[in-house]
Amino acid sequence: MTARNLKAGEFLNSIIGSMSTGVIAVNQNGCVTHFNQAASLMLGIPTGQATGKKYREIIPPGEPIDANALRAAETGKAVESIEKRLKLADGTQLIVSVSTAILRDAAGRRRICAVRRSQLE
Repeated sequence: MTARNLKAGEFLNSIIGSMSTGVIAVNQNGCVTHFNQAASLMLGIPTGQATGKKYREIIPPGEPIDANALRAAETGKAVESIEKRLKLADGTQLIVSVSTAILRDAAGRRRICAVRRSQLE
């Protein structure tokens, strides 16, 4: 990776990290690769506990079941602005708007980015 690419990656990571919208990225194996601070605060999951873990291990399934990054990774189909109800570990009910984007890395591997915005804001 060139110094320019590394700098661009750091810049993009700082943008994602500072967003007020929760951003969760999942690779084609269902592992969380990015989990920003807003997602951490919204879901009550520390950032360090999410990255590198299987999506299903840490993110509550909620309803509708198909509106999530993992399903997008499995099917290759994105969703846009789907209202989803989640029950968090502490019992709190959270309503979020979920959108996913299908991305591909340089090797053509599928990467998924899910954006969650709390409807209670």
